[in-house]
Formats: sequence, C-alpha cells, structure tokens
Amino acid sequence: EVNPGTYTVTIKALGKLEGILTSTKMENVEITAGQITPISYDFESGHFEIYPKVGDELIDTVVTITEESSSTNVARSRTYTKGAKFLLNPGKYQVNVKPLGAHKAKSAQTLYVQVTKGEITSNEVSF
Repeated sequence: EVNPGTYTVTIKALGKLEGILTSTKMENVEITAGQITPISYDFESGHFEIYPKVGDELIDTVVTITEESSSTNVARSRTYTKGAKFLLNPGKYQVNVKPLGAHKAKSAQTLYVQVTKGEITSNEVSF
C-alpha cells in the first residue's frame, strides 16, 4: 500500500532470468486512493542448455555466457556431469566452456548461440 500520487516503479526479475534486460523502470504511474493499480511487465526469455562431453560421457566444466552486443558477462555456472541450463533474454551470446577435473588440460572452447523467445536452444560440446 502506498499513498495516492505519481510514482516511478522499478520491476526486477528475481530468480533464474539472466541477461542484460532483467529490470525495467516505469515512470508516471498514477496511484489513486481506494483503488488497485495493476502493474506488470513481460520479461522475454528463452532457454539455453549445454552438454559438454568427452566421447559419450558428460564432463565437469565452467560455462561463462557473455551477451555479444554489450560484451557483458551475464551468467556463469558449472556443469558437473549433468550439463547446465540457463534462462536468458533473447539475443546473441558468446559461450566459453572450460573443462575441469580429469579433463582440465583440454583447451577451452567458445561457441556462439542465438537464444530465441520461448524456445530452447541446446548444444553439445565435444572435447
């Protein structure tokens, strides 16, 4: 509850959404006494999954995701031996995959992916 008036409202996506568009600001939101003012925003997203392998075996890696146009690192995760899944803003990303553990001597690989709203983009990376 807030007093009647004109406000600037900031909405931030909490949880798993990663990218450069995870918050928005709405200016001049008018709040009237005794009324409910619904406010919403659609944070567009798509899914990206990565599965690093040696042969048929999933391996442990560190995955770093950089948004291409801004060169901003937006996500980072380990895959352990199960792969990794990300919820990202639609866009183009550079994905760096660096092996760990028994395969740490193998060179890191970089791939480029396009994440599309409402779709799943999946990649296998072979070392």
